[in-house]
Amino acid sequence: MIQVYCSGNLVADVQTKTFTQFLPVDQVAIVDEIELILGGNAANAAVCLARMGVQTGVIGRIGNDFFGQFVRAALAEAGVDTQLLMAQTGAKTAATVAAIDEEGRRRCAHTPGATSQFTAQDFDWSAIGRNSRHVPAGQSLFLHFSSFFLLPGFDGPAAAAVLERARAQGMRTSLDVCWDPNGQWAAALLPCLPHCEIVFPNRAEAHAITQLEAPEEMADWFIQNGVQTAVIKLGQEGCLVKTRGGQAVRVSGYTVRAVDATGAGDAFAAGFLAAQVWGWDVQRSARFACALAALSVTDFGAARAIHSQKQVLNFMQYGE
Repeated sequence: MIQVYCSGNLVADVQTKTFTQFLPVDQVAIVDEIELILGGNAANAAVCLARMGVQTGVIGRIGNDFFGQFVRAALAEAGVDTQLLMAQTGAKTAATVAAIDEEGRRRCAHTPGATSQFTAQDFDWSAIGRNSRHVPAGQSLFLHFSSFFLLPGFDGPAAAAVLERARAQGMRTSLDVCWDPNGQWAAALLPCLPHCEIVFPNRAEAHAITQLEAPEEMADWFIQNGVQTAVIKLGQEGCLVKTRGGQAVRVSGYTVRAVDATGAGDAFAAGFLAAQVWGWDVQRSARFACALAALSVTDFGAARAIHSQKQVLNFMQYGE
């Protein structure tokens, strides 16, 4: 039985670290390490959820290539269900080459590969419906739609239709956005919001979408446009959560030594959704999400430093 479906991009990340300088043409930089790790918004969130003990599946496209085999195997090893993961013959799996400096900052080259062909037709609603029948009464079943603005097959109406159908099947819905390279922002997102229970933009994304400055005003904008719970991620400062019922919660972040902030927002969303699956209130959900995000930045990749619910709870109580 799946409790959370994560849809969005699934990426093979080739990371090189630590990169101290970019050299002239034809010179070679000697680095500490080069490795292949799992990345992408849907994969990051799914693995973090699985490590919290939440039964999680992914919906998305990979290529039928070496990177695709790696992505599928890494997800399965983490305990993520891959039955609804489509391998596209002749396509390349989305991939990123990232050079990481001493402060954990990344300079990336990315190819979207099979992700660019991911569409609403890839959702197997019959399989999702069969799973829904096994969910106990009163327990949440989520569709987490990540990577919005980076999925060309999901313009506003297409993503809205997926979220609407999920709600019609009794699922709770959440949506996380990325930076919009096309600058459409609110125009593309607005059709989705009435069908979206929870949104997870960070401060910069929320500003670009709403054209507002204060996190409280940003959250109000999302609620006025149909969202039930607006979660504004504030990085090291924590987060702000507002609900349609009038509840407002501000939670501080945790102080850690950051190594790589890539995927911290995905880890945050996973933490919040896990807490909601467990039936926790908004404030406890937000605290848990901040703790999960903080832990995620202490190692390379979104989920390497994440092991278990007990680990996160101990971190919340005692620190690193």
